[in-house]
Amino acid sequence: MKRWAALAITGALALGLPAGAASAVRVPDVAVFDASETLVAIARNGAGEGGSTLVVYDAGTGAALSSVAFDSRTNGLFFCGSKALLAWTDDAVVRIDPRSGAEEPVMPLAEGERIAVAPRCDSVAIFGADRKEVTVFFLASRRKFAFDAALGTRAVCYSGDESSVVMLATSGALFEGELQKKRRRNPLSPASGNEALGIACFGKHGVAIGGREVEVRHAAGAASGTRVPLMCSLEYRGCSVSADGRTVATMSDETGKTMKAIRFQSTSRMKGLATIALTEAPVSIALSPSGASAVAIFAQGAPVVVSRATGAHLKLAVPGSRIGE
Repeated sequence: MKRWAALAITGALALGLPAGAASAVRVPDVAVFDASETLVAIARNGAGEGGSTLVVYDAGTGAALSSVAFDSRTNGLFFCGSKALLAWTDDAVVRIDPRSGAEEPVMPLAEGERIAVAPRCDSVAIFGADRKEVTVFFLASRRKFAFDAALGTRAVCYSGDESSVVMLATSGALFEGELQKKRRRNPLSPASGNEALGIACFGKHGVAIGGREVEVRHAAGAASGTRVPLMCSLEYRGCSVSADGRTVATMSDETGKTMKAIRFQSTSRMKGLATIALTEAPVSIALSPSGASAVAIFAQGAPVVVSRATGAHLKLAVPGSRIGE
């Protein structure tokens, strides 16, 4: 946990966040859309060692469909179709019914452990800053195997075809682990900006690397990728990438300061697509799989879903209230 805290402070300072925000080490709120973009799930985290609250919304109407409270912080969410949602906290992985909120335990997690979920939801990769390996665990068969990670791991993501995982070490080094054939761990070219603030896999083999700019590699093993001049903290959820890697959304300006807006940028045409104004600065954002919309979460008040094309804002309802209250 101490190593995670140190990494959080370093990343916050690198992005120009206030010193108080860095020292509080507040775990960012988490949001994710389902593949059809009809549902959006948001987990709100408290500062320190507090709990969290997960709410699933109808992304079309803004209505709250279900709500679940956890005793510990939520570190990630992943939709397995529209009928199941995986949530992982400091303590465990839980399967949630998005519409009823019914919970089913999946597996416990040790202190400091995080997971990445395979696209088909048939396996997870378990990692951590103080963990000496990245373990791929198959949920149905309970089989597992591991990649060496002597320096610890900050982030992991699966390729779209589940042939590999990309791993970001605490040192900033990047690796690709083969999930088929010889299951080798291969070093990847370092991030172009000599820093990596999170990774996001897209398409079949692509990876986006966050930092003071976004590096987009359409093949993780490429020597380099397209460098998009946007401050992007994937690790702290201040930036998000579409499922095809063609769109990036960020809440930061060129200096790293959080804006009262979300900026959408094309990674292929290298131009801004839209800047959608918000009433206040968000604390985290998430882009929809198509890149057509994004959800903004604020320190206070209800989250909003914004349309890239029209700029329309959809306010998400507080659980138990009616839309518009």
